[in-house]
Amino acid sequence: MSFFERVNKFVVVWTLSILFSILVAVRLIFAYIVHCTSIPWKPKDRILMEQPACFSDPTYGTHKYATVNRIRLHYVESGDKSKPLMIFVHGFPEMWYSWRHQITEFNKEYWVVAIDQRGYNQSEKPRGKHNYKIENMIVDLRALVHHLNRKQCILVAHDWGAFVGWEFVEQNKEMVQKYVMMGVPSRRQYYKLALSTMDQFKRSWYFFVFKFPYLAEELLTAGDYAIFYEMWNRKFTDNFTEDDLEAYKYVFSKSGAITAALNYYRANSSFICEPAREKDDGAKGMFILGQRDAAISHAACIVMANECPKLRVEVIPGANHFVHQDAPKATNTLIHDFLGPASNYKVETLT
Repeated sequence: MSFFERVNKFVVVWTLSILFSILVAVRLIFAYIVHCTSIPWKPKDRILMEQPACFSDPTYGTHKYATVNRIRLHYVESGDKSKPLMIFVHGFPEMWYSWRHQITEFNKEYWVVAIDQRGYNQSEKPRGKHNYKIENMIVDLRALVHHLNRKQCILVAHDWGAFVGWEFVEQNKEMVQKYVMMGVPSRRQYYKLALSTMDQFKRSWYFFVFKFPYLAEELLTAGDYAIFYEMWNRKFTDNFTEDDLEAYKYVFSKSGAITAALNYYRANSSFICEPAREKDDGAKGMFILGQRDAAISHAACIVMANECPKLRVEVIPGANHFVHQDAPKATNTLIHDFLGPASNYKVETLT
C-alpha cells in the first residue's frame, strides 16, 4: 500500500470515528436525561464481591498460569493430557468461561485448554495499546502451544480470538491440525467489507467508536454494564443465565479491564492489513456464523469462501454473534462432524 493510500485511509477512518462517536455521545446524553432517575448509571461496586462460583466449578477443569512472550496468561485445562490438544481462544468482551459449553463437550476426547487472552480476566493486562497489536497475540498463542509441550493443536476461536486465529494459521500452518473460526472473517476481509459495503459499514459502528478513549468506556459501563444484556438481545436462556451475566460484570468491573479489552480495537483499527505471507486454501478449516449476527454481514461467508476455496462455511439458524454460547448444541455438533474421531489426530510433543 502506497503512502498516499495509507494517509487517505487514516483520514477516512478517523473521520468516521469522530462522526460515530458524536452520535453515540448524543445518544448517551439523551438517555441519561430521559432515564436519569430510573437507571443506575454508575456501575455497581464489585470490588469486595467474592468471585462467582461458576469460576471455581471443577466441572470446567483446573486453573493454571503460563508466562509466555513475557506475559502471564491464565487458562483452564480439562481432559487427558495424552490426547490431542484443543485450544479455545475467546473474543470481545469475553474470557475462558465463554467456552464452558465446549469444554464439557470436548474434554472427553481431547485435552482442552481455554485461555484468557492478554488483557482479559486473570491474565496480565499490560499498559499501553501498543501491547495489544495483533502480532503480540499471535506470538502469545504460539508460545503457549510450545509451553504446553505440543507441536500442534486444534484451534477453535471466536471474534477477536478468530482475528488472531486466522493470522496464526497463515503464519503457523505446521502447528495447526484443524481450525474452527467463529463470528468474524479474517481481519483483511473484515476491513474490506467495512469500507466497501453498506451492510457491514453500518454493523461496524462500534469498531470506529471504540477507538476513542473515555467515551467507549462510558458506553460499556453505562447502566451497570447494560450493554452486556443488550448483546444477548435482552433475554436470558438456559445457555446464558442471569448468573452468567453477573460473572461477566464481575470480570469487567476490575480495574483496567474495560480499557485493556478496548485496546484490541485501538491498536488494530487502522484498517490496514498486510497481504498474507502465504495464502491458506482453507482445507483444514471451518468458518461458523450465526444467522442473526448483528455485528457481521453474511457477505463474510462469501468472501471467506472465495479467499479459502476449500474452507467449510456454516451458518447456524437463529443464532446471534456469540454463536458458541447462544447455540452450543448446534455449534458442538458442527465441530464434531468437522473434526471426525479424535483418533485421527497424532499427538507430538516437543520433548
